[in-house]
Amino acid sequence: MKDFKEKRITSEIAEDEDIKKIIPTCFSDKDCYFKRQIPCKCRNPATSKAVCVPKNVEVLVIEDRNCPFSSTVTTEKFLRRFSSLWRFSYIDYRKEEAQRLIRRYHIKTLPAFILPSLLEEEFFSNLSKFVRKEKDKYLLKEVISGINIFLERKFLPARVDLFFHLQDRHLHSLLKMVSTVCKKEGYKLNLHLIVSPTDTQELKEEVERMVAIKSLYPQKFFSYLLERVKRINSSWWISLLEKEGIDFKKIKEFVKRKRYISFLEEEKRLQKELRINRGVAILANNRFLFQLVEPDYSDLKKLLEYTKKEE
Repeated sequence: MKDFKEKRITSEIAEDEDIKKIIPTCFSDKDCYFKRQIPCKCRNPATSKAVCVPKNVEVLVIEDRNCPFSSTVTTEKFLRRFSSLWRFSYIDYRKEEAQRLIRRYHIKTLPAFILPSLLEEEFFSNLSKFVRKEKDKYLLKEVISGINIFLERKFLPARVDLFFHLQDRHLHSLLKMVSTVCKKEGYKLNLHLIVSPTDTQELKEEVERMVAIKSLYPQKFFSYLLERVKRINSSWWISLLEKEGIDFKKIKEFVKRKRYISFLEEEKRLQKELRINRGVAILANNRFLFQLVEPDYSDLKKLLEYTKKEE
């Protein structure tokens, strides 16, 4: 018996309308995709009642439903660039079902977007680089989903880590505000400098000096920083050292011996681990991460009130 091979005829050939009337609309889901170019299910296949019905793509989002700063809107908009068929449902990570899914799919950060195996269809090929396969599901990569909570980081109560770049807008007022809120709410404030590969040589040298001051004069570091950021591009740092009672020779020797290198390497490692590459970012209790755009006092107060409830 002769073997027959299936071969698809080009869609550019005109269809015979009379033949089209008696041939079922579809024989399989693949027929529907070929005709409509969206994920569809062939209902009543190979019959006169066959019809292509668009498939809704169910996406389960695990998040903290109590967090006032958690938003999945940006990620949802991103997904809608690929399809309008997404149907999102949400579950709080404290729920038993959510905890089971977190364990099953080795979820380490929230929010987590769990997508079905339907993504294996050709229609979603352009989305493949933004997801990772985990058992029978797909999870959006953290660079797309964003991060608000690190589930596996050690919980350190009453602690705030502020990450910033020396040229961030309104940095002076931000530092004062964060410091005031932390003191009032009883939180210890830790400061972290973000260094960019595009920083000027002058700015890199300023960071080196600040590392030296933070190491040698920890009690005077915040005062120096607060004054310095007012005129970060000026060259008045020597007179500012004198004003703050900081020994210029000690700072110069610290920098000359490159003792700042290990400190900066540790900072880069931490920022990479937290996926922080720009300011302003706030890590509360070593677990809750917030990247806020020009936050005001009420935002920061609300943020710490939220993290206190999680202690």
